[in-house]
Amino acid sequence: MNTCTFQGILLERSLRYTQERRAIAEFVVEINPLMEEDPKENLKAIYWGENGEQAHNALQAGDQLVLQGQLRINKVTHRLGNEEYVEQQASVIVEKINRIQSPG
Repeated sequence: MNTCTFQGILLERSLRYTQERRAIAEFVVEINPLMEEDPKENLKAIYWGENGEQAHNALQAGDQLVLQGQLRINKVTHRLGNEEYVEQQASVIVEKINRIQSPG
């Protein structure tokens, strides 16, 4: 299995549950680009189960994080009037989150 590591700032977090009561924690993390002239990117991170629930409860916006997990690229189709276009969206299925620093 391939694993990627990302470092960034936690912007948003949410928690929901499946019908079977399995936790799904979702995080939006701002990632710095490799080149300074490139814009920062927001990356969606999904953390399943009890570990995801614990991470959601322990983390807050502004925390600096290191995420490890599998990178997924999903194709999303959008309609704008009669036009249709496909967008590729990256997300990480998290295996591990570490907080490096909290705000303040």
